[in-house]
Amino acid sequence: MSNPRKQPSGPPPDVTPVQKENVITQVREYQLITPLFGGGVAPGECDPVTVIRGTEIRGQLRFWWRATRGGRFTDIKALKEEEDKIWGAPYKKGEKGVSHEETVQITVEVPTQGKGISLYPFTEDENGRTRFHNDKAPTYAAFPLQTSLGSVQANVSFTLTISFPATKRPDIEAALWAWETFGGIGARTRRGFGALRCKAIKENDRPVPVDLPSATQENVSNWIRKKLELHVAPGSLPAHVPHLRRQPVENKHFKLVVRNNNSNVMGIWSYLIDSLKSFRQMRHQSTIPGANYPGRSMWPEPSAIRQITGQSHPRHRNPIPNPAVNKFPRAAFGLPIIFQFKDSNKHNPNDPQRDPRKTALELENYDRLASPLILKPLACQNGNFIGLAFILAGNNFEGEQAILKAQEGQPGSWQVKDSLEPGEAFTLTDSNRGFQATIDNQTDVLQVFLEYL
Repeated sequence: MSNPRKQPSGPPPDVTPVQKENVITQVREYQLITPLFGGGVAPGECDPVTVIRGTEIRGQLRFWWRATRGGRFTDIKALKEEEDKIWGAPYKKGEKGVSHEETVQITVEVPTQGKGISLYPFTEDENGRTRFHNDKAPTYAAFPLQTSLGSVQANVSFTLTISFPATKRPDIEAALWAWETFGGIGARTRRGFGALRCKAIKENDRPVPVDLPSATQENVSNWIRKKLELHVAPGSLPAHVPHLRRQPVENKHFKLVVRNNNSNVMGIWSYLIDSLKSFRQMRHQSTIPGANYPGRSMWPEPSAIRQITGQSHPRHRNPIPNPAVNKFPRAAFGLPIIFQFKDSNKHNPNDPQRDPRKTALELENYDRLASPLILKPLACQNGNFIGLAFILAGNNFEGEQAILKAQEGQPGSWQVKDSLEPGEAFTLTDSNRGFQATIDNQTDVLQVFLEYL
């Protein structure tokens, strides 16, 4: 039986989609200026097929929308309802969902998937000493890969196409700016992985200039302040919702770091991360004659753990500071924190004559508390960068109980506090930087770190 349908005589004519007047479509080209950490379906692992996923970007933009526009809402329920209207949400059978024309639509293309780079295991230098690949990522930022021997993805670029109702332009532009400035792609973006540079923008097929500051402290500071005034809605967010301050104070809520070569993104990034490592691991000189390694920590947590667990090497029974401060101020940098002592007894973790067994500081009701401190290189004009240290507001665990838990040996769980009480104090000193600070009950540890930078 012959086919009654008439076959076309040639190719179909070109069809130009009709741009709806109430919908804005932007095509934004991005380059990652630091390697991608994770970003796949499995936590901490790069996806070999879909290096960057649209669902991940949608999640990032949702977060930064809350951080910029959440001040308009008095409670979590109202905030969530508006968030779902803009970014979409699953709905139950029988409920009326939000139409596609009312929500943001996102597609991603990845023309350059980059190259996987292994950071671990360590390799040996010419003297036979183990070394980390510091030229690829700062050691202290990539420590989770030490156990998994995972890799990061370098030299990634992608194109984001985002369509949204014209009435939502202020919300979308606020989320995009905050994501590009303070966020990134993948895991550990608050430690600088997956940092973004926007290279080009087209809106409804028309080129739009990319707004980046020149790489000086004054210009970047003024640019950030201006953008925060524009994009951050006034008002108070519900408790425990991380957000950007509309009028932050420089050197109190953020700090900008300029290095000698502002085109060296790795140098800027490494300086920020290495400074954090030095600050968090500040130590006294060793009291052992001839020792070529640092002594005990200047922070109070090690002595507090010795007192709590009843375990201590004889050399370490005098507390630091003295009198003891049995508090955990480094919780301000995020939780959990794992504490391991090199002088513990690996064969008998409960040995009271050796330093404590492995413990973890965490919250009683939550698995983790993301760090409020953002450290990253910020892309500027002409291929230059500046170091950005920024403290998010609302990212704290006030009202939540912190718990110290034994991770090996005899079970143990102890309620502890992070805040010092009147009369308690300790001192941090770094003679190489000419830095000294006294931490007491009136001190914000994160602000002291900005001073250290």
